[in-house]
Amino acid sequence: MPQLHEAPVRDLAWLLLSSDLLRADGANAFPAELGNATPSDAELAMLERWLLAQDRQPASLKTFLAAGESARLGRYAERLLQFYLREGPGYELMAAGLQVRDRRQGGQTLGECDFLIRHLASQRMLHWELAVKLYLYVPPGGEDTSVDDPSIASAEQYRWLGPNLADSLGDKLQHLLLHQLRLTTMEAAQSILPHAGPWQAQAYLKGWMFHPLGAGRDAVPSVPLPAVISAGHGRGWWATRAEWQQATDAAANGSAVAAWSVLPRVHWLAPARLTASEVMDRPALGARIAALWQNGQPHEPLLVVGLAENADGTWDETQRGFIVPDDWLARARRRMAELWQRAAQRGETS
Repeated sequence: MPQLHEAPVRDLAWLLLSSDLLRADGANAFPAELGNATPSDAELAMLERWLLAQDRQPASLKTFLAAGESARLGRYAERLLQFYLREGPGYELMAAGLQVRDRRQGGQTLGECDFLIRHLASQRMLHWELAVKLYLYVPPGGEDTSVDDPSIASAEQYRWLGPNLADSLGDKLQHLLLHQLRLTTMEAAQSILPHAGPWQAQAYLKGWMFHPLGAGRDAVPSVPLPAVISAGHGRGWWATRAEWQQATDAAANGSAVAAWSVLPRVHWLAPARLTASEVMDRPALGARIAALWQNGQPHEPLLVVGLAENADGTWDETQRGFIVPDDWLARARRRMAELWQRAAQRGETS
């Protein structure tokens, strides 16, 4: 990452090389074949050379991104990975966004295979389902103690919610396992697949997990992780604005972080590298947050990054966290209880 300067190339490098969100073995929750195979040293060296070449001449990547939808984080990630599978080393892209329809149900769409590819070194046919997720941990409290009912095998996964509370780790894993990764095995898909297979389904899940801000190491205390989560996952913190200000006050009036910035959603992938005009001090960040929340916009969590200056005058991310509205935790606990009840009705029992 230090050698890469172009933002989309850095995002692509993060997408290809960062730790998967899920453990390869999933602590027996997932079959071993769902973990992405570790590339060989030769493959990694080839990939590094290719990324450096893209960074020197990023026009093709930028043109490809501009030709498709890339304003939403998920679509942006899909375009990045599609570009690599088309232009990069190691794989042959056979289909992307292949829709599976049930003709018996009037052509009803059953799902979409994100990527169908051939791994050139092994000649394996792979079905990748890509997702980039950022989840915040909701600590126990209030009326949510029933969510930890041990009869629900995935109960702890519902303590990890997206910042806008629309989804949870538990729901995502259920959808991956029970639907998305089974698409190539459905009868409706057999006539449209680009190869007879067999297809090996793999969850390509990248992301960040955000822990409540506290007084522990790096001001982020350890919280329980679901067994399926990789120990090397991207990690950050979350706090209300008052909690963040109190924590930075305790860190020598914020001197532990030289500068800050608010990241737009499409820049949530790789650790940020910003110019001097894009960073601000701590009081300015507080004012920026207040302005965003007072200008008629919904009070949604904002992703902020702490930065350190490089010798060339650019600034690199050293930490990231969500500043959440004061009522976010209460709303998150209500939402978590709703999701847990739905899981219980689906019968996700141990």
